[in-house]
Amino acid sequence: MYRFIFFRTSFRGLTHLAKSEPPITFGGRVGLLPLYILNTLSRKPLSGYGVMKELNDLTEGAWRPGSGSIYPVLRSLSKKGYIKLAGTGAREKRVYTLTQSGFRALEEAKKSYDKFSVQRWHMIRGIIMTIVEPSSLARMLNEAIEMQPSAWERVLSSREISVQDKVYLLRQHLLMLDRHYEWVKAKIGALEPRKAS
Repeated sequence: MYRFIFFRTSFRGLTHLAKSEPPITFGGRVGLLPLYILNTLSRKPLSGYGVMKELNDLTEGAWRPGSGSIYPVLRSLSKKGYIKLAGTGAREKRVYTLTQSGFRALEEAKKSYDKFSVQRWHMIRGIIMTIVEPSSLARMLNEAIEMQPSAWERVLSSREISVQDKVYLLRQHLLMLDRHYEWVKAKIGALEPRKAS
């Protein structure tokens, strides 16, 4: 049985896999890091430095775990049989790739993490909105809107979602955009000074 612990707080989800494989644990501050590394290595073999560089590029420098975080996770994943050495790259850097056991663990972890992250996001977004200053919150909202097309491209390129479901999801999104458009127009109208006739 595998146990996924994403944060030290309260989430624990159990998923059944082959009993001969060691448990995978995502815990503490590095809870997302092992999952990210497995996911990244599922797409292409990389060195530890390559993982750090991709993560830095993806987050535009907002999350930059150093070698003191990356390499212990790589060693742990290797010891558990989820990744293996694929060879050496430039400057004799070790290049890692996922094993079949790693692919299975990743799929199970993604399922559990998807449920967890959606639930967690719904719980904490209200708190975030009360903590963040309104001007920063406005920037965050606009950045989230700018990110939506690339997120939708990922959804639309998925082979796991049928064409019919993609059309339905896009129509739902369009309805939401229409509602937001009308709401924004009303707010602008209420805030702008009215012209005298």
